[in-house]
Amino acid sequence: MLFNIYTELKGFDNQAIRKDFEVLYTAVNGKSLQEIDAVIYPVCDLCRDHQKVGFIEGVKVGFTLRSELAE
Repeated sequence: MLFNIYTELKGFDNQAIRKDFEVLYTAVNGKSLQEIDAVIYPVCDLCRDHQKVGFIEGVKVGFTLRSELAE
């Protein structure tokens, strides 16, 4: 839930991501919409899942650090 709120408020759209998407779209240039969707959707799902795991692990590290510092 925390990840969803963070991404809603902050988002992950930045110049590096836009550049990477340009490379991806160039790679699928000339393909049908169905072929493009077959590539883009799994890539976006993979990226989202990777970001979520990283975010959750970062929160866990933060809680662990807080607990250790409070002792």
